[in-house]
Amino acid sequence: MKKARIISALLSLSLGMTALPTAAMTASADGNYDFNSDGLVNAYDAKLLMNRYTEIELGRDDIIADQATRENIDLNGDYNKDGELDLRDAAELYAYIRDNNIKGDVNCDGILDGRDASMILAYYARQAVDKAYWVDGEDDGVKMLGDFDEDGVIDGRDASMVLNLYLKSSVDAK
Repeated sequence: MKKARIISALLSLSLGMTALPTAAMTASADGNYDFNSDGLVNAYDAKLLMNRYTEIELGRDDIIADQATRENIDLNGDYNKDGELDLRDAAELYAYIRDNNIKGDVNCDGILDGRDASMILAYYARQAVDKAYWVDGEDDGVKMLGDFDEDGVIDGRDASMVLNLYLKSSVDAK
């Protein structure tokens, strides 16, 4: 587990943190479904919706740390507008995120870049080292959008393809 975290940190640094936009289609930063208020509607938000559902079902309020986030989900989390906050809402939000973002844009920011490649490679490293280690939200995004070559496996080839496309777009933009 420690090895995977080190690999992830090194990849984030080595791949650089600058980004050039591509022709990516991204889920809009709709304030209603951007539960963590990071400006993006992505797997983190769907995971928060699932966590809130779990809190309600178990009669708890200790899974989501931030009360404002909890209240935002209570107010806006009924994604399918059926009058209930349930797992169908999370499933439909995940489907919206998957269907409205391009393959490889695992953080759903509308940019294929080193961040996406780093997240894919870090996921692959975690899976290779310790299959029980999971990063909430981040790994959900990678599972949905990280299989860039669509071969059924998320691995270093996917990260390499995303990075190559990013580098090509960087060169073409100049």
